[in-house]
Order: sequence, then C-alpha cells, then structure tokens
Amino acid sequence: MAARMLHALSSCATGPFMRCNLNMIPYGREQGELVGWARSTFTGAVSDHAGDFEAADGGVMFLDELAAATPKVQAALLRLVEK
Repeated sequence: MAARMLHALSSCATGPFMRCNLNMIPYGREQGELVGWARSTFTGAVSDHAGDFEAADGGVMFLDELAAATPKVQAALLRLVEK
C-alpha cells in the first residue's frame, strides 16, 4: 500500500505500477519472466512475452519478496542492474 502511494505521488504516476513477486517466478524461467522472450525462443513459446521490466517502462517496478528470491532470480536481477 505504501509503494502504491509513493507511485501515485511520484513523477511516474502516469506510468504503470508493476508488482513482481520474486518468490513466485517459475524455476527455469527467471530471465524470461523479468525481461521477456520472443516467439519460438524455446519449446512452448508460441507468442512474444513482455517481461515485467518491459511492462513497467515509464512507471514503477515494485520487487516483492526480494529476500525469498532464489539464487537464480537474484543473479538475473544482478545482470539487469549491471547493464
């Protein structure tokens, strides 16, 4: 609730508010859930998928359950931050 209030009062208020529960990202899809994928990238990818960070472009990305994130999710986040 506090994060939504901060978003509403920020300069990004017209953009989306995205909440990503890092504890609920399926095993093996860590990178794809955060940054997305293109159709036919892997078996079962029948369409393009915008990742959470792309969907939050121009708005705010709230990372929930950061302490409970698996080491693979933490590594994927670190790669995003380093870019």
